[in-house]
Amino acid sequence: MLPRELSKTIPYLAREGEQIATLARRFGLSRHTVYHHLARATAAPAPPARRPSALDAFRDDLRTRLKSFDLPAPCCSASSGRVATKEA
Repeated sequence: MLPRELSKTIPYLAREGEQIATLARRFGLSRHTVYHHLARATAAPAPPARRPSALDAFRDDLRTRLKSFDLPAPCCSASSGRVATKEA
């Protein structure tokens, strides 16, 4: 059975009342691995993706304008879109 299938099957069987040791023997896993699959099933979901900025529509134009000034101040990094310090 694939790990993705195990991640769904193990929590289901545990909720149905199967013992951890029984699940470990059935799937040929250690009890620690069974507990790991159970913990991942009950873990909080990942945080939502970054919310779009009001300036996203103007990002390319702003980068172009910032590059036209040769300032030692922080400027937008073209690769990440985040603010980075300009190295001399």
